Amino acid sequence: MILTMRIVPLLFVFLTVVSGFFFAQGPVIPAPVVYKEVSGEMAVNGQLSVDERSLPDNIKEHLIRIFNKERKIRLVFSNNGKDLQFKKVNNTIQDYYTVNINEGIIIQYSSERSCYYALQTLLQLMNEESGEFSFRKCFVQDYPKFQWRGLHLDVSRHFFTVDEVKRYIDLMAMYKYNTFHWHLTDDQGWRIEIKKYPKLTEIGAWRDSTVNAHYSTNPRTYTVGRYGGFYTQEQVREIVKYASEHYITVVPEIEMPGHSRAALAAYPELSCTGDKQEVPGLWGVFDDIYCTHESTIDFLKDVLDE
Repeated sequence: MILTMRIVPLLFVFLTVVSGFFFAQGPVIPAPVVYKEVSGEMAVNGQLSVDERSLPDNIKEHLIRIFNKERKIRLVFSNNGKDLQFKKVNNTIQDYYTVNINEGIIIQYSSERSCYYALQTLLQLMNEESGEFSFRKCFVQDYPKFQWRGLHLDVSRHFFTVDEVKRYIDLMAMYKYNTFHWHLTDDQGWRIEIKKYPKLTEIGAWRDSTVNAHYSTNPRTYTVGRYGGFYTQEQVREIVKYASEHYITVVPEIEMPGHSRAALAAYPELSCTGDKQEVPGLWGVFDDIYCTHESTIDFLKDVLDE
């Protein structure tokens, strides 16, 4: 429950506006290039026969997870399944796919990734009532308008666990986002393990207080208490792998030259004053930045290399 309350609001702004517009064109978000609905539904009756001849192995794994493990629908794979069929097509449009639902389901796709997107569309066309599943009969043709479809997650001011980040990636995949902008460092916390500079996470990953309600309170009030966390390199690899399995590219962000107070708290010699300072619990802009010493440049190179 806590995880859902923290993750869903981050997507709410993106989806509220589009949902009111796109539901007029059908239940698929984002709106496909073509959506044509036919009256009636295709009942599942607890089982789907799947023609696996043109089904990519990775998509088969997602199919089993989504329908069998999560919805307890029995999947029967063969070379002549009639309920769900896949067909690879040659199309010059990137990530092109179609979903045609009538007495059975036919998915045509131009790439493995577009087959995955077709599966996400199929899920949005699925209805459940009293444990019974069905698909609305329709035809969908789609391909993305933009190559980069990204969302940003700031884990510096608010730390998210590995499971929460994975849930965020799940939601991105559902709506066919393909780029995860991961904001890993800022004034209020350093979140990625750098083995050459262990103080970045020993000191820079933790703060002693957090401002309440940003700037809306006067005078400002704080929640006092140790707050923070960081991702080990093994955890980062795990998340990158998980994102890749959902056809999402991770773009990590290391802030510079400003928004670097967490790093300067760990290594004061990187600043222009050399003064010892804490990781701030206040949001905003600070005067202290990485100073243009050769040693600072070497530090940043080391961080980016690692």
